[in-house]
Amino acid sequence: MRPLVRTARHRLTRPATPDRGRSRPSRTRLRAIAPALAAAAVATGLAGTAVLPAQASVSATTTGTVRVVISGPTVDVVVPLVSGAPIASSGVHVVVLQGPGVALWSGAATPQLVVRGTVSARSLTLGSQTWTAVDAGDSQSVNLPVLVLRQSRVTGSTFTSPARGQVSAVVKLQHFDPALGRWAPSKRSPAVIQGLRGGRWVNLTTLTTDPVTGTAAGTFPMASGPQQVRVVRPEGATVTGLISAPLSIRVR
Repeated sequence: MRPLVRTARHRLTRPATPDRGRSRPSRTRLRAIAPALAAAAVATGLAGTAVLPAQASVSATTTGTVRVVISGPTVDVVVPLVSGAPIASSGVHVVVLQGPGVALWSGAATPQLVVRGTVSARSLTLGSQTWTAVDAGDSQSVNLPVLVLRQSRVTGSTFTSPARGQVSAVVKLQHFDPALGRWAPSKRSPAVIQGLRGGRWVNLTTLTTDPVTGTAAGTFPMASGPQQVRVVRPEGATVTGLISAPLSIRVR
């Protein structure tokens, strides 16, 4: 399943079916507003460099930064928005969403609409950025803070106790590389080893993956007896963070 855009506070799910009393614009009506949509795109700068107005009537229903997580060759972008005004000639609300590698639009009979579409992961720009939502009805716009990240994963972790009070760890990290179209080793990346103490997870050591295979290895002290450990990768500028499932080990 392709990933959905997420907000900082909650997962953006696909919208529920509209109330029966509401009507959706027909394909004929949407085709009829295509010239107006194109004109709005030119007028607001979508065909070149956009000049943003000081005031905006279109608004975002999301809160915080919109997160786009890449875990495959394509990404489903889903952004709920509220239109400030319909296109006068048709009464249909249309919002255009544009960002680096993204150019999508949506039309609806009501102000509440969802801009959605599938984009190539390779076309996206990684990291923190700003996308612009333009209301075709009044040419007003709003900026949306967006963070595009590559999905991370742990592909293997081994913990052994070579000596009394000592633990050796080997961890392999990967991330999805949109340029390669596949999962790739995460090189020179931090892998934090945590242990459970008194019901709280505490940092025991931080390992760094090698520049070739994305493998980190190291030995650290730990109290003898049964223990629980896990791997944490902190979120980076272009990769997601992760927390592995806990592992039960016995330290000599």
